[in-house]
Amino acid sequence: MISLLALLAAVWLIGPAGTAVVRGVLHLCGPRFATTGSSTSHEALRSGWIIGYLERALILVGVLFGSWEVIAAVIALKTVSRYKELDDQIPAEYFLVGSLASLAWAVAVAVGLMAVDGAGGDGWIQAARTLVGST
Repeated sequence: MISLLALLAAVWLIGPAGTAVVRGVLHLCGPRFATTGSSTSHEALRSGWIIGYLERALILVGVLFGSWEVIAAVIALKTVSRYKELDDQIPAEYFLVGSLASLAWAVAVAVGLMAVDGAGGDGWIQAARTLVGST
């Protein structure tokens, strides 16, 4: 039972709580970078929110299963997708801070989930690792 609750908590922590944490860290960096024109829309903000969820979920899975390739792929995809923006120093720094905050949060959630799983005695993470053939 503790594993199901831990898993549900991890989903919430990776999703809405993770978004709030990353936004909080970015807020510490200064004012949001406002872009003018129609390019910044609700759809653009929504896609960033979804990308953040997916990024943190993939990093969580990568850490839980010891698949560092997944984490490297997420970082590479983010870098490639923002390559042109990296020429401007301020957006590049903003992007880097957001990416690192998201990565650190996902790793923290994964470590917490592994600690709860180990303390609960269920060992479902290790069972899942064995099932997929990882460590």
